Amino acid sequence: MELKLERNTKLLKKLGEPKELFQYFLALTEIPRVSGNVKPISEALIDFAKKHKIEYKTDKIGNILFRKQATKGNENSVSVCLQAHMDMVGTKEPDYEFDFSKDPLNVFEKDGWLMAKSTTLGADDGIGIAMILSAMIDKESIHGPLEGLFTVDEETTMIGALEIEKSPFLQSKYLINLDSDGEGKICIGSTGCLERKIELSLNQIEIPKEYDTKIELYLHGLLGGHSGCDIHEGRANSIKWLTRILLNCMESEFLIANFSSGHATNAIPNSGKVIVVLKSKDVENFKKKAEEMNEKIINEYKSIETKQPKLEMKTLDSNFEIKKVCDIQSGKKLLDLLLIIPHGVFRFSPDVPGLVESSRSCSICTIKESTAIIETLIRSSNSSILNFLDQELESICNLSSTKYIADKSFDSPPWIPIIDNNPLLDTMKSTFNELYQKQPEVYASHAGLECAFIINSYPEMIAVSIGPETYGAHSVDENLNIQSFRETHKFLMKSLENLSKIKK
Repeated sequence: MELKLERNTKLLKKLGEPKELFQYFLALTEIPRVSGNVKPISEALIDFAKKHKIEYKTDKIGNILFRKQATKGNENSVSVCLQAHMDMVGTKEPDYEFDFSKDPLNVFEKDGWLMAKSTTLGADDGIGIAMILSAMIDKESIHGPLEGLFTVDEETTMIGALEIEKSPFLQSKYLINLDSDGEGKICIGSTGCLERKIELSLNQIEIPKEYDTKIELYLHGLLGGHSGCDIHEGRANSIKWLTRILLNCMESEFLIANFSSGHATNAIPNSGKVIVVLKSKDVENFKKKAEEMNEKIINEYKSIETKQPKLEMKTLDSNFEIKKVCDIQSGKKLLDLLLIIPHGVFRFSPDVPGLVESSRSCSICTIKESTAIIETLIRSSNSSILNFLDQELESICNLSSTKYIADKSFDSPPWIPIIDNNPLLDTMKSTFNELYQKQPEVYASHAGLECAFIINSYPEMIAVSIGPETYGAHSVDENLNIQSFRETHKFLMKSLENLSKIKK
């Protein structure tokens, strides 16, 4: 598979310069690259390296490294590594027919923004890949020795950064991660992350004969979003929303056949479906109670959930196959558990106004055979609070007699900011001021970034993270500001020129 543009040729002409930057980004939207399926993009990147005679190598985990020689006269300059991840989160509207394993994204432009029809755009981290590729083939730019690192599966396990080959795989002293959100911002730190699973055993039974009606509740139209970057906005969680509706209907004695909500641990769940069975005499009251609670929740979120969330209830055909259902006690225990699993901001930073220090996300709930599986994500830039929140969730499981699964091999440590004696940061700040006559915002992110793992493997390395203005990462509302993308690339290339003045 090659990195070439098959579609969107008209859109490419409309976007203008720099042509290669937009060409590579649009080409990436045609290549399948959801987490766990990075082979197509990996092959495309290697083909690109061969075509442009770029030195490249891979490590055992599947990371790809490009190398470009310094421009003439800068051979003794400090080496810089540009880094991005190959995978993307694949989210789509529930009723939109789309296969992320093979279908190209339907990209369009609206009011200066790029977006995709009914799916994620993959700007996270297509923007980073495109900027690296553009830098690698740019014959006019000035820079020292340059590396381009493409890592695998950042959106799920971060295994690419976690298992990156140790020295001498990377030779750079400075790392510029291209996965941050916000033109005019330089990120110098990120949160630690813990993915945890909870398993609840369910007592499943055959459907009693008197339970003759099957109802599907379909909640959709929530904003969703990134469980780190957007958690402070108080967006609604479809798991919690559906749980509250069902708890309000308990007098109808329904039996839960299925509960499915959420698609990724690092995304706020924005839709969900529940199927229940109940007696025909209880249907009217069940629907009434469900609508009452739904309206209350809509009113609670009316200033936040601007896409007009909708609850659809329909009676399924009597032939619709349901093998087993949870008995009343198991169903109630599941709902109680979903209600008490923490979700949202735990604490804002006591030192940095407005920065979320710690949060929890109740991200996915599914029922498989006789087990409910709930997936969560804990974030904190404070290691001791990260451990406390982990213990808190484990205690909830102990009290509710559920299984707590903590695969700590993929735990992400915090990336601790370096402000003083940081020539990389100083150079990029002065570069931004040179270009725009103002100072950039320097901040730490509540999202988990790969810098933490890479620096752990290369402790002498100093890192920053930059990126253009994007919105709605991990959701179907993901979009990319075109001019911001253009300006961020300009900022990057000028920074590389100024960094070339720093000698080894």
